[in-house]
Amino acid sequence: MTSVSKKAKTRAPRRDFGRIRKLPSGRFQAAYVGPDLPLYKAPHTYDTKARAEG
Repeated sequence: MTSVSKKAKTRAPRRDFGRIRKLPSGRFQAAYVGPDLPLYKAPHTYDTKARAEG
């Protein structure tokens, strides 16, 4: 029998729309999947994750 930790793992809240990824340069790129299914990327990158989200 395995023991189950009483402390639940917390997850980051899911964003409402799209996704953000951190690039090797340290900047952030926003993207979303359109209704026609291709991935659309933002035309430029952002210096912070908050700006990429907003």
